[in-house]
Amino acid sequence: MSNKQQTLLGLLAIAAMTMLGYYTLFLNDVTLFGEVIKMRVQFPLANELRNGDAVYVAGIRVGRVKSIDFNALAEKREQRVTVLLNLDEKVYLFEDYEITIEESTLLGGRNISINPGEGAMPEITWHADSPLQGMMGKSPMDAFEQLSALIAGNSDSFSNVMSNVELITKSAAGDEGTIGKLLNDKALANKLDSAIGDFVVFAEDAKAISNRIASGEGTIGKLVYTDSLHGDVESMLADLNILTEGLKDGKGIAGRILQDEDLADEIVRVISNFEAISAGLEAGEGSLGKLLKDEAAAVSIEQASAHLATLTERVVAGEGTIGALFSSDELYTTYRDFGTRLERIAASIEEGDGTVSQLLNSSEFYDELMVGLRLLNRSLEDYREAAPVSAFTSAIFNVF
Repeated sequence: MSNKQQTLLGLLAIAAMTMLGYYTLFLNDVTLFGEVIKMRVQFPLANELRNGDAVYVAGIRVGRVKSIDFNALAEKREQRVTVLLNLDEKVYLFEDYEITIEESTLLGGRNISINPGEGAMPEITWHADSPLQGMMGKSPMDAFEQLSALIAGNSDSFSNVMSNVELITKSAAGDEGTIGKLLNDKALANKLDSAIGDFVVFAEDAKAISNRIASGEGTIGKLVYTDSLHGDVESMLADLNILTEGLKDGKGIAGRILQDEDLADEIVRVISNFEAISAGLEAGEGSLGKLLKDEAAAVSIEQASAHLATLTERVVAGEGTIGALFSSDELYTTYRDFGTRLERIAASIEEGDGTVSQLLNSSEFYDELMVGLRLLNRSLEDYREAAPVSAFTSAIFNVF
């Protein structure tokens, strides 16, 4: 290749790079290999919009501002500013479309945002010769302007607020009020610091407890995380529910006691008789009443208690027949054999064998209980009238 050809090739490369740089830096809205679609939009104000600002559709850049024209003689204020847009692609618009001038950042800069509208609305046909109507977008500075207007319209109120704030701060600085004492009283500050320390310790303890529960330690941890224990609790609650339902339905002796009104009346009468007897005893009526209120009887009881204490000491020491009975190994063997026989008897009763089992499991026992309660009630009423207890108490004290 000759020097002339190399020179021409270099000049061609420089020209290509120059054109590319120019298009990139200054004419970056130029489409080299595609069709440029023009759109005209009219606004009431340009709002510092400049040539070359970006055009977005749903946040996607689709073009740039080509030119901005101002017509002071426009028929309507909304049509005084006409903006020509160069779009890289066709934009479909519907009847509820919106084209707004918005701020790019809080530091400045503008762009045009196109909201095509809802696809369910009818589509509109537009072209460059029929301008579309745009509007001004909301600016973050509008909030500051509204705040400024609010403050200006209520300047007296804001002045009073600031004066009150100043008084409060002066009072706090001068050790007045709760806040002032909190800020200036060292003792109160120490108490607050101690309270915060106690709260921190409490929070650490609570965290440790929660960690132990989460690890399944302790009763609560096992209850929360142990499936078998949870199942036992559920089973116990189910059994308790069955028991309460049976009591509610009047099943069994306890259920019949709870549901039978006649038996309830008998129990109320028995309780009333016991209250009357206790009142008589408190008043010192009858033999038992005198026994409780008479000091001589109290001395006799103390002497009897002393004799009883001496007797129990002799029994513990193994003296006499009863002492030997308690101290001998043969008694343990006898009690053990008795316990074994008692277990066999209980098992027999549970299986339904024998007269005692029939007595406990038969409904006739309830009837017998009713008869017994009525007899007891009548006996207590007879006692209230006659109080024949002296012979019984005399027999007891004759033993001592």
